[in-house]
Amino acid sequence: MRRRDEVLVGLFTTVAIVVLALASIWLVRGGLSRGYLLHSRFTWGAGVKQGAPVWLVGVTIGSVDNVELDPAGTLLVSYRIQSQYRVPLGTKAAIVPNGFFGDQAIALTPEAPNSRSFSPGDTIPIAVQGTGLQGLMQRADTLTAAIGAMLGALRVQMVDSGGFAEIRRTSIALNRLLNTAHQVADVQSRELQATLVVLRSRVAAVDSARVDSAVRSLQASAAHFETFTTELNAATARFNALLTKVESGEGSAAKLLNDPGLYNDLRAVAARVDSLLADLMRNPRKYLKFSVF
Repeated sequence: MRRRDEVLVGLFTTVAIVVLALASIWLVRGGLSRGYLLHSRFTWGAGVKQGAPVWLVGVTIGSVDNVELDPAGTLLVSYRIQSQYRVPLGTKAAIVPNGFFGDQAIALTPEAPNSRSFSPGDTIPIAVQGTGLQGLMQRADTLTAAIGAMLGALRVQMVDSGGFAEIRRTSIALNRLLNTAHQVADVQSRELQATLVVLRSRVAAVDSARVDSAVRSLQASAAHFETFTTELNAATARFNALLTKVESGEGSAAKLLNDPGLYNDLRAVAARVDSLLADLMRNPRKYLKFSVF
């Protein structure tokens, strides 16, 4: 009998706990105040479930009554709004995080104060997705995916294909080249210093007296050349003056050169002399007579 009583007490206690839990859930969801329904269609609603709170500018005014997947590819969410609250026209609905355990809530945000409100059964338009903490999380996921893809490509190019090994070999070769260039620069520097020392010794060995003598000789030669140039210019001037007088007809030489009659007479005399010489060659006895006794 005692064992039976204990079983009945345990069973009664279990049923009472279950009833209390269901009653609590029912009360939280507005079981006593049924309110009215509003709807929204979302393109993404991960984490939204029945009983999720509905906020109007941060105040809980109801809960999610039903979540239904439309065959067209949208999510139809129905809210049960408490009767004492009204949702102003121009309000936009958005899914926002609720806590740190992946729960979601519906945030209703009016664009501006409005005395007019939605009627029961109306559909509240959704806000632009990707805002708030959810948008930041989506952007972080996108950035993480991009970084992952970039790291994967970097691994393929630099690890799998031996890019790091090639960079290491290139670095070693570059270090060797730099060391060789440094050695060559040291050798060239030493040779340049030796050349400068020899040049200084050669310059110091030059006899300054010989250099002065050579400079004085060059100066004297330049002076003689200048004198010669002056005399040549004077002779040229005199010759030019003589030519000017000849061209102007002054003096015997000018008349000899410029008188055409004298030229013709000279040609006639030359012709006669030629004729006389020719006759002399033909008939020498005519002009030369010899007698003996």
